[in-house]
Amino acid sequence: MANQTTTKRQFHGFRPARIFSLLIVAVLFSACVDVEIGSEYRLDGSATHSIQIVISQDPDERVTPGQIAGFLSDLEQQALDAGLEFTRNEGRGATTVRITGTTSDGQDAGASINGLINATGLNTSPGVTAPFRGTFTRGTGAVGGTAYILDLSVDGQLLFASLASAVTDDQEAALRETLTMHYSATLPGDITETTGEQLNDSTVRWEIPPDTETQLQATSRTGGSGSAALFIVLGVAAIVAGILIAAGLGWYFARRKRLTNALGGALHRLPGQRTITTEGAWVAARIGGLTRRLSRTKPDEPADER
Repeated sequence: MANQTTTKRQFHGFRPARIFSLLIVAVLFSACVDVEIGSEYRLDGSATHSIQIVISQDPDERVTPGQIAGFLSDLEQQALDAGLEFTRNEGRGATTVRITGTTSDGQDAGASINGLINATGLNTSPGVTAPFRGTFTRGTGAVGGTAYILDLSVDGQLLFASLASAVTDDQEAALRETLTMHYSATLPGDITETTGEQLNDSTVRWEIPPDTETQLQATSRTGGSGSAALFIVLGVAAIVAGILIAAGLGWYFARRKRLTNALGGALHRLPGQRTITTEGAWVAARIGGLTRRLSRTKPDEPADER
């Protein structure tokens, strides 16, 4: 059963600490070592960066529990002096150490990760190392929501050299055979694009080869799916409404034109802008002729009897 302890002190910023290299002990014990550097980026702009080291030991390794315990106790104390959180998990066949620091400004991600590497003492060479470069930024999504963009790169050769800076050439060759390096990032929202292996909706992981540069790029979005769906629904509704309105107007004007043509064929325009039907005009002409004949007849003269 695993035994886990966590110790934390207030973080005062990444400061160099002279910590004995855990990797030296791992090489001397001929153990397999996995170094995982991870970041959790939050909506408020803060970020937590961590370095997790897992040492897997074979059953026949010549190392006593007391040796590991003494080394980890020293490592814990020096990590705490640097204002970092220290977690130790001792399980069957493996020992896991996790050192964590939180910063309120996660934008300068590369510099923060480099600071953590230097603060843990994993880089024991003079000066500081800077294998990570890049930023974590926030932007506006193409269709609503918010986009979060991780744009990092890591020099695998420089990172390996930092981790192996305190070992001999023979130990470095052995370490190259037993060491694996990874970087993982958890972003707000759902990841939509990445150059790494997506572990779940919001977490992506990269393997870092020790002899090349790796691009660590990912984009996530919050609120984009619902906004995009609403935008599509509203767009379709607007198109359908436009089609119905156009069809209604077309039917109205077409019907009006047919009615006008039908009435125009049956109407006759007379002087004086009075409009009557053709049959009505014929009757009016006959009545008009009779009226004129009667008006020419004198009232006192009887009509000719023929």
